[in-house]
Amino acid sequence: MKVFRYDERVGKKVEHFGSREMRITPVIKMLDKQVSVFQTGCVYLGPGGRIGGHEAAVPQLFLVVNGEGWVSAADEDRRLVTTGQAVYWAPGEWHEVTTEQGLTAIIMESDQLEPSGFLVEI
Repeated sequence: MKVFRYDERVGKKVEHFGSREMRITPVIKMLDKQVSVFQTGCVYLGPGGRIGGHEAAVPQLFLVVNGEGWVSAADEDRRLVTTGQAVYWAPGEWHEVTTEQGLTAIIMESDQLEPSGFLVEI
């Protein structure tokens, strides 16, 4: 057995796109012939944190595992998301995340990601 850390203390600070109070710890990244991109990371947004607005390069799934925050896309009003909820952004879709109290989320990116077949939309 091996035990690993993925908490914010081992995460890399991110400031791209005007992000603030953000750290991410890569969990897995695969490149192969069948799936050109698959990566997962654990992101931590501290109080007042923000993932600055940007376009999704590939399909992205943002799974909130602790806390709450606001998510938005270019053509939609922002929505509150909390622990146990997930947000999907399509390739090229502009999006951002903000939080007042802080949140922790798992981010999955894959060109073959389509959560509507197994997650319940709200």
